[in-house]
Amino acid sequence: MLLAAALGLPLAHWLIDAQGASSGIGAGIAQVPSPALLVLVGTAAVLGAAALAAVPSARAARRRLADTLSAVA
Repeated sequence: MLLAAALGLPLAHWLIDAQGASSGIGAGIAQVPSPALLVLVGTAAVLGAAALAAVPSARAARRRLADTLSAVA
């Protein structure tokens, strides 16, 4: 996630400025979000993914192994 943020922020900044320049609004309209906001959104994304992954894993844990393997195959 840190690598994606490090690579994505400059690219997003460049893309927003390029769109602004090509549409006549002007370059320099992109702003980098605050580090606190990045941490908040990143934490929410990880916690949301973990919560959504817990639902099928809890179901699989309650089933017998043979039933789980036959459902996958």
